[in-house]
Amino acid sequence: MKAQSEGKDKLLVVTCFVEHFQGGERMILPEIGGFYKEDAEYLLEKLWENRVAFLQASGILSWQGTPGWSALLAIIWHYMRQTDNSTLPLKRLRNLILRYAMSAPRPECYLLEDMVVAIEKHLPPPTPGNEELPPVDEYDVEFMGEVFMRYLDVPLALKEGTRASCDLMGYPFGLVYHNTLTTLPDRAPSLLSAVIERVWGILEETGSKFTPQERILHSFDYALNAITSMSLALRLLDNYSDHDQTIETATVVWTELLRNVNILELVGRLCSIIAISTNNSGSELLICPARLEYFMKSTRRLMAELKDIIQVHALENLNELSHMWHKVFRHIERHLSLYPPGGPVQHRAKLCRSIWLEVGETFDFFPQTTEPDIYVPDAVGYTTAPGVVSRYTGMTVLLADTGTYA
Repeated sequence: MKAQSEGKDKLLVVTCFVEHFQGGERMILPEIGGFYKEDAEYLLEKLWENRVAFLQASGILSWQGTPGWSALLAIIWHYMRQTDNSTLPLKRLRNLILRYAMSAPRPECYLLEDMVVAIEKHLPPPTPGNEELPPVDEYDVEFMGEVFMRYLDVPLALKEGTRASCDLMGYPFGLVYHNTLTTLPDRAPSLLSAVIERVWGILEETGSKFTPQERILHSFDYALNAITSMSLALRLLDNYSDHDQTIETATVVWTELLRNVNILELVGRLCSIIAISTNNSGSELLICPARLEYFMKSTRRLMAELKDIIQVHALENLNELSHMWHKVFRHIERHLSLYPPGGPVQHRAKLCRSIWLEVGETFDFFPQTTEPDIYVPDAVGYTTAPGVVSRYTGMTVLLADTGTYA
């Protein structure tokens, strides 16, 4: 961690704070005559006035291989944190950073995230009336969504240092989701759907240089970040000024999402992955304990937030969801009976059972007294919906070739 922190500090100094001391004072960017507080304030004002154009320009330049906006944003941050009454300027700077973060290459993403975290320490805690700054207009939201979607689908196989789907979760997702929910709520279900579907996209990258095991791990990590981001987005609903209207809109959005894309399927897949062993004996597991703990915490948080927002009775496909939930539950029970008591795989299966019962409780699903032993095996343990059977054709063979066993 220390080496990584030192690396970030070095990047900050080399790319952003090229400086020397003149008369005992620091001069930033001496080669252009210096960059001072007044310059930072003026530039922030102009970037904010033209934030739609900034999003367009930074996105296009990054896609063409000419990034680097984080250096300029870091210099503005250096001065803005020293300004009195800086709440509004810092909120604007944070918004600009998140706009650029959607297209920034990976080395810059870490610096941008550090800046956002630091900025938030200087801002009042989120309260009604103190939420995210609003977008310019509907076009701003539409274009922001297009940039987000473009980088969400960037393949893993691209060269090192390019965008990764995981980088779009957290803060960038929060900005896009907030603006979509408040300005174009009818687009919110498709946004959430795309975020969930990216899990399958990562696994299906057959032309990728990554092995099946590596793709499973990439998809698992991305899914964890997505679950955490969706949970946080739901948790922040209480901080909106128009609280009642926002809650009502969010209820419609998430209910619509559950009609078309099954979060149950996503969590079920992750449950199956945590029980995958990398050898015949089941003594070694693909998912490490730290990832497992993160999965359990993030899933429980999401289910708790969903329970407060969704209207279960309004889900038209409740019977289908129930059938899916019971099918996965039967598979977990079967896993428990196949592996030796006290072994690593059975322990993971017990944890899966615990999580899956909590998922069921969210939708008022509970185990039946007699559960028929019917399941459909697939690459990562089971298939939770008929339409998904074809998603992993060929993956079982690939996993067997690399010594991975479900």
